[in-house]
Amino acid sequence: MDVRVIYRTCPTCGHRFGQPDDPGRKRRYCSDACKQAAYRQRQRTREQARQRAHEDARRRQREEQARRTRTRRPPPHAGSSRPAGPYCGSRLLGEFGDDPHRYATAKGRKAFAGTAPVTRSSGLRTVVVARAACNQRLVDACYLWAFAALTASPGARRCYDAHRARGATHHQALRALGNRLVGILHGCLARRVAYQEQLAWPAAEPAA
Repeated sequence: MDVRVIYRTCPTCGHRFGQPDDPGRKRRYCSDACKQAAYRQRQRTREQARQRAHEDARRRQREEQARRTRTRRPPPHAGSSRPAGPYCGSRLLGEFGDDPHRYATAKGRKAFAGTAPVTRSSGLRTVVVARAACNQRLVDACYLWAFAALTASPGARRCYDAHRARGATHHQALRALGNRLVGILHGCLARRVAYQEQLAWPAAEPAA
C-alpha cells in the first residue's frame, strides 16, 4: 500500500522535507535542532518585548514625575523662581525635595544647597570660602538662578551691585546672591505665600 507523502518548508532553515500524510500531528520543523533554534528565537523575542515594555513604563513614569514637579511649584514661582525658568526651577525644587518639614530653618536649606559659605579659623587667621561638600547639581542651578535674576529682579541686581562695590568678584557676588535667593525661597515655601519683589528686596535694605 502506497503512503501519500506531503512536503513542507522548515520555517527555521528553509529546507523542504517530506512526511507521511497520516491523521497524526504534522511536523513543523525538519529536525529537532531547528525546533530548538525556533524556541530560542521566540524566547529572545519575548524577552526583548518585555524589556521594551519596561523601558516604556519607566519613561512614562519619569514624564509623569516631571509633570507633577512642574505643577507642584508654588504659584506664582515662589522664591523668585520666575527668572529661573521652568527647567531650572524644576531642578531646584526637585533637588530640594517636596517634604515641607525637611529643612527646619533657612540656614539648613542654604547649607544643603551649598550656597552658604564656610568659615575656617586657624590661630589669628580667619577665612571665608565657598562650600565644597555639597550637591553640585543644586549649586549649579542656584548659580544660574542668580545670574538670571540680575535682569529679572531689580532687588537682586541691587544686591549684586552692592557686593561688587564691596570688592567681591563676579563669582563671589553671584554665590552671595544665590545664597540670598535660597533664603527667600525657604521663606515662601515655609509660609506658603507667593513671591513679592517689594517684600523680598526692600529698597533701603543693605546687601547681606
